[in-house]
Amino acid sequence: MGSRPDMREYLMQTASEIMIAKDSSEVSLSEIAEKANHSPALVQYHFGNKQGLLHAILERDGRRALAQLHELMDLDLPAVEKLRIHISGLVSAYQRAPYLNRLIHYMIQSEDQEVSGKVFTVFIEPLAKFYEVILAEGVASGQFRDIPPMHLFFIVTGASDQLFYRSNTLRVFGISEVTEEVKKDYVRSVTGIILGGLLVDPGAAARIQL
Repeated sequence: MGSRPDMREYLMQTASEIMIAKDSSEVSLSEIAEKANHSPALVQYHFGNKQGLLHAILERDGRRALAQLHELMDLDLPAVEKLRIHISGLVSAYQRAPYLNRLIHYMIQSEDQEVSGKVFTVFIEPLAKFYEVILAEGVASGQFRDIPPMHLFFIVTGASDQLFYRSNTLRVFGISEVTEEVKKDYVRSVTGIILGGLLVDPGAAARIQL
């Protein structure tokens, strides 16, 4: 933890753990410094300010998800299979970083137009493009109904995020934590519901290995 890259990662991980524990994207430099057992000045030295730190976390956590998205777009698979894989991967991404969606929207609303513009270009636009492409592929193959990409964007991202964004309400259903089995069961339900409404032949959803 002595080198600069190690310290940067340590501070980012500390901030991530605080956001997960608080179930919020709101975190202060003093909270991070206290948990990391360092002064706030060290956080400022490595990231400039809180926004710089949050942007670094977003880039770190989003890089893997975006890489998988680009790889998925290039695979020679039916559109329905790409969407199934994507939903599973997106839910897993939110499980690893449950603050991710909230952090994206927090940064988009930043008063720093350069920061908000970069987040929009790097994270939102590629995801929106993916839904546009996959819908076009599915419609062309006769698998999907022709719906606006915007609808699919909000349906998939919203459903994938809610299990973790609303984790404090899980106890209403007798669930104390999102285990791997809870996550897998949720993925199956979300995928089945989305495909059931999107496929031209709704019965085909029941024949797909979810």
